[in-house]
Amino acid sequence: MEDDNTRLKCDVELDFPAPSLAVSNKWAADALRRLAERLERNEFDDGFHDVLDGAGKKIGEIYIDYSTELSL
Repeated sequence: MEDDNTRLKCDVELDFPAPSLAVSNKWAADALRRLAERLERNEFDDGFHDVLDGAGKKIGEIYIDYSTELSL
């Protein structure tokens, strides 16, 4: 019997200046929530994608790699 197993490799790098640790944490959490919603909607293909803040400014990248492994 053969089973298809899809694997997802997902790396996120965010880098942005913030006036305080609390603000930095909030902005990072907001960005990660937006990314999670986009992942659930299957909006990413394999490769690197820009991560934007709420104002449309680039604050990092997300790398997505979908692979299918065949198990015997």
